Amino acid sequence: MEAQSEIAQLREAILLARRLPHTQWELRVRSTIEVLTDVMRAAGFPVESTIVRIKQVGRECGLGPSFDMTTHVAASADPRLEAAVRWCTARYYPAGG
Repeated sequence: MEAQSEIAQLREAILLARRLPHTQWELRVRSTIEVLTDVMRAAGFPVESTIVRIKQVGRECGLGPSFDMTTHVAASADPRLEAAVRWCTARYYPAGG
C-alpha cells in the first residue's frame, strides 16, 4: 500500500510552498519528501516509483515545466521538481550507505 498519509502531507506542503522562493521552498518541502521516501522504501517501492509519485503530486499541485506558447513545447523543467527528485534520490541512496 502506498503511503497515503505521507502523500497527503506532501500535497499540503507543496500547495503551501509553491509560490515561495527556492530557499523557502526547500525548508517547507524537503523534509516531507524525505519522510515519504523513507516510508515508500521501507514498503519495498523502488526509487523510480517514489520519484514518479512525487512528480504526480507536484503536477497535481500545479508544478511542471514552463511552456513556450508559440511553439507549444516545454521550454524548461520545473526546478522545484528537479530538486525534489534530487532529494528523493539522495535519501533513498545515502552517501556511504
